[in-house]
Amino acid sequence: MSYPFSYLICQLRREYTSALQTRLDAFGLTVGLFPYLIYLEHIGACTPSAMARELHQDNGHITRCLDKLEKLGCLIRTRSAQDGRAFTVSLTEKGEQICREITIANRQWEQRTLACLSPDQTKQVTALLSQVVQGLRSEK
Repeated sequence: MSYPFSYLICQLRREYTSALQTRLDAFGLTVGLFPYLIYLEHIGACTPSAMARELHQDNGHITRCLDKLEKLGCLIRTRSAQDGRAFTVSLTEKGEQICREITIANRQWEQRTLACLSPDQTKQVTALLSQVVQGLRSEK
């Protein structure tokens, strides 16, 4: 049976979110907070406004998420030496450790999920999904 693309994406998201949340529960985190940790892991220290622009979020939403992550001990805020009103955020050791553990769990989930595909099919699916995501981003 053939299902619509949107249905398949919803099913994949549900499966991934469930697996990820199970792993994040051990750290007191939610799926909604995790992208901010991953962003900081890949980018390094940055300003909240740069994060908001890159992740297409409003500053208020970013601030609330960063507040939660700071309370959980996953990130720290550091005031700018040039502008005392500005600050950067960066991961703590705890935040880095969570990212490492979740990255391993993500790889395991991907391997299980894509095990029914050949290596060439996996590359093809990944390339096509990347193209779809880039197309959506270019519309904004």
